[in-house]
Amino acid sequence: RIGTHVEGKFVPWQADGATLSGVKNLAMRDCFFSQVWEGIDFTGRGVDGFLQENIHICDTFSYGFKYAHPQKNGKVIRCVSERAGFKGFTIGAETVNLQFLHCEARDTGAASAWKVPGRAFNGIAGFDLDFDSAHSPRDITLQDCKAEAVAFPDAMEFGFRTSDRARDPAHGIHLIRATV
Repeated sequence: RIGTHVEGKFVPWQADGATLSGVKNLAMRDCFFSQVWEGIDFTGRGVDGFLQENIHICDTFSYGFKYAHPQKNGKVIRCVSERAGFKGFTIGAETVNLQFLHCEARDTGAASAWKVPGRAFNGIAGFDLDFDSAHSPRDITLQDCKAEAVAFPDAMEFGFRTSDRARDPAHGIHLIRATV
């Protein structure tokens, strides 16, 4: 709860539940993170070989689960991001071989901190698969995952969001039995 008030809203400073970089063979199970900037941030030099299972993250200012930079060889099983401010699960352009199984993004964007009045697109998404000019994620599977906006039906703009480049079979990107 470190932060400041802006326009009557409490805005937390960058304080993550967990930030990991340069780690190999990591297992995270049965964790709960709440009221932080980002729930879990895999960043920097990346994480190679990981399992995240039964993790619940709620009320984050920006991201629930963030996989930025070179993340590889991971499984994310029965994890929930609830009321993330911007994106429930964000999967960066340099990721390789990640599986998301039975994961849920609930009421993403509920706090409305990232909505800009008058802007048609704010990018608020339950699951976001990112591409950039130099990198494309490869071998990504989202299976039996759900993005839902029940308590705040107008907050989340996209259940699952990505680039048209995800259609290229060479990338190995699969969305299987998704629910929005």
